Amino acid sequence: MDINLSEIKLEPNFQSIMREKISDEEYFSPKYSDYISNSRLKLINPDQGGCPSQYKIGFTGETTTSLAIGR
Repeated sequence: MDINLSEIKLEPNFQSIMREKISDEEYFSPKYSDYISNSRLKLINPDQGGCPSQYKIGFTGETTTSLAIGR
């Protein structure tokens, strides 16, 4: 089954959006593991080499360019 991304329409639920200052430790804790980050969104963005299957798999632990620069 092929998925045509142009047929998918997303609408944000503005009542579910919140902005908070939290530490990196809390952000990467299990408390926020079900939240969707900008980093995770690139896994589905075809302009950034993403696709639905990559998004479902999630991050694999491989080093990205941004992490390599930070070393």
